[in-house]
Amino acid sequence: MNFKHLKQYRLLSSAAILVMGIATLTSLSFLRISQANQANPASTSGVNNQAVYTDRYGFKFSYSPTQFVVVSQSAQSGDTSALGWIAIWTKQDYQKISSVSVYEGDYPPNVTISVHRNPQQLSLQQWIQQKDWIVDAKNFQQRTIAGHKGLFFTYRGLYEHENIIFKNPRDNNMILISFAKTNYGSSNDAVYRKAFNEAINSLKLTIAYSEVRNYKTST
Repeated sequence: MNFKHLKQYRLLSSAAILVMGIATLTSLSFLRISQANQANPASTSGVNNQAVYTDRYGFKFSYSPTQFVVVSQSAQSGDTSALGWIAIWTKQDYQKISSVSVYEGDYPPNVTISVHRNPQQLSLQQWIQQKDWIVDAKNFQQRTIAGHKGLFFTYRGLYEHENIIFKNPRDNNMILISFAKTNYGSSNDAVYRKAFNEAINSLKLTIAYSEVRNYKTST
């Protein structure tokens, strides 16, 4: 999602998130969101008013454009494995966090999809356990996502997170879908769970941007 001649905004993540070690998934320091991000590279599927977002790292998923905004940003965190980061916001939350030049405070809980290098070819659980920003990971359950073996797990940070991770067999990268929630009976939790479930159920692997570029170069 992915920015030229357009006004940009910066979002400051709180020190509390950084201390908890979960800035990669819940917020990014000096995250720049542009109007180009809001105009997602998505196509309308015509089924239940769904839009399809196609990511440069080799996957696509459906979401409800009447309810949600998908925002993409190159990773800018201490996790050197991170390649890309996508946030799914409700339109109301997105309007709040982008309506000022600098947003201060903790971000609202939301849904994120991040892509991470896995050069050591670790298993899903090994990769999770060696990440210091994933604190107290538990409730591991085998799941299938995009036709591949995935792993569901939870962890706690500033918010409680439900996650599904799987490995892209084309490049060995890890794709992590994470749903942050308050568990305080918030109506936002139910709305974001819908986005989480939509992303999981509709996610499919595609040809990555790098593969397309290499093909064009070779021909």
